[in-house]
Amino acid sequence: MKRVILVRTCGSLTLNVTPASSPDKMKKSINSAFKKWYDTIKKVPFQLIQSDYVLDGSCGPKETLGSLYKYIKDSDYSEIEGVKMSAATKATMFEKLFAKRLAELSPVQLTFNLDVDDGGGEKTGNSVNVSETKVLLIDYASEKELKFNINIDLVDEFAEDTGLKGLPKVLTTSLRRQIEEMRACVQVFFDLDTNKIHLPKAYHFRLKDHSPNLLTLIYPASLSDSELIDYRRKLHEKLALPLDRPYIRKANSLKLDENSYKSRYLINPHVTVPSSGLESGKVTAVQGNYAYHHYMQDGFNDVGWGCAYRSLQTIISWFMLQGYIEIDRVPTHKEIQEALVACGDKEVNFIGKEKWIGSQEVSYVLSQLYNISSKIMFVNSGRELGSKGSELKHHFETNGTPIMIGGGVLAHTILGIDFDENSGQLNFLVLDPHYTGPEDLSSIIKKGWCNWKSPDFWDPSAFYNLCMPQKPQVF
Repeated sequence: MKRVILVRTCGSLTLNVTPASSPDKMKKSINSAFKKWYDTIKKVPFQLIQSDYVLDGSCGPKETLGSLYKYIKDSDYSEIEGVKMSAATKATMFEKLFAKRLAELSPVQLTFNLDVDDGGGEKTGNSVNVSETKVLLIDYASEKELKFNINIDLVDEFAEDTGLKGLPKVLTTSLRRQIEEMRACVQVFFDLDTNKIHLPKAYHFRLKDHSPNLLTLIYPASLSDSELIDYRRKLHEKLALPLDRPYIRKANSLKLDENSYKSRYLINPHVTVPSSGLESGKVTAVQGNYAYHHYMQDGFNDVGWGCAYRSLQTIISWFMLQGYIEIDRVPTHKEIQEALVACGDKEVNFIGKEKWIGSQEVSYVLSQLYNISSKIMFVNSGRELGSKGSELKHHFETNGTPIMIGGGVLAHTILGIDFDENSGQLNFLVLDPHYTGPEDLSSIIKKGWCNWKSPDFWDPSAFYNLCMPQKPQVF
C-alpha cells in the first residue's frame, strides 16, 4: 500500500470591492472581485516552507513529492550545516537525514506558501486581514474601495511517488475551486439586515466511516456551530450523513497546527490494552476519541485531591473531540470550581481550595458549563459493582461516553467493560487519573494505569457513585 503525504497550501488573496449603493449591487461587486481572482490564476509558484524551493513545474521528470524532504531547512538541517566537517561527511549526514524523513513520511504535513497578487500594483496596506477580523460592516454611502484579505487553506493527499512536474497544475485547480467555494459562502451568508459580510474560512474533515478522503467545507468564520444548523442540515443531506451525531461541525474539523490539543495529550490509550482474558465476554467501550488527563499535567500539582477533576477533564475532552461542544481546551481546576459556585453547589471560598469533588459535582459542572445531562448510578459497595454489567453495557452501546466513578477518596474513569451475559462475569476497562508521569504510552500500559480490572479492584467496604454523561441529540 502506497504511503501518502498530506500537502497543505496556505496564502491569502486581497479582494478589491468597488463601492455599491445597495445590497444587490454590493453582492455583484463582491462576485466580480472573486471572479477576477478566479479568472486571473492560471499558474502559481508554490514555495516550500523552510526552504528556498519553488514548485513551479520546472523540476525534472523523476522528482517526486517525497523528494521535497531534501530541501527542508529545519533545525536538524541547520545543525548539520553549521558543523565543520568534510563535504563528503556532510553529504552522508544529509542523506541520513533525508532517509529519516522518508521513514516518517506517513502522516506528514507539507506547507506551501502561496503569495499571489492580482496585478493591481501596490499591496493593500489598509486591507482587513481575515485572521483578525471575521465580519465586515458595509457603509453604502462610502465611496472608498473596500479591500479585505481572504485566507486560502488547501489540504490534499498525494502518494509519495507523485511526480512534482504536474503537481502545480493540480494545486492551482484546487486553489481556484476553493476561491469559488468561498465566493459562494460569502453570497449565502451576506446579511442584508445588518449589512455585514461574513468572511469565509476553510475547515477540513476526515469522515472515516463514510469516506476515506479528506473533505474541505467553507463556513463563515464568525458564525458558531449552533448558528449554522440549517446550513449544516443541507450538507448532511447532500453528503448522505445521518443526523444522529456531529460530523461536520467546526469542532469536528482537523486541527493541523502543531500545538493543537491532540498533540499535547495521549489520545485513546486504551486501544493498545490487551484482552481482559474473559473467554466468553463481549467488550463494549467508549465510542470515539478522548484525551488522558491525570495528576501533575500542565505543570499543576493536584496530587492527593484532583483525581475527580482529571476524570472530568477526560470526559469533557470526549465531548470536545466529538464536536459536541465548541471549545479548544478543557477547563482548569479553578474553572471547574467556579462552575460549582455558579450553579449554587459550593460557596465562593471553595475556589482555589485543594478540595475533592465527587460524581455529583462532576454532573453539575457538565450541566453548568455545557448543558450536558448525566445519569447517576448509586452502588452500595464495591462488591455490588460486579452485578452492573447490563446497565454499563447499555450505556456504552447507546451513549459511548467515559464514566466517572467515585468511591471513598478515589476517582477513576471507566472506559468500557468485558461482560459475559450468560455467566455474569465482568471486567472493567479503567483509566487511572492518579498517574503522575510523562505522556509515555508504553509505561502507562505496562504499569496498569490504563488496563482491565476485575471486580476485586473496587473496595468492598466503600459505596460508589457513577456519573454517566448522556450524549446530546445534536448534529
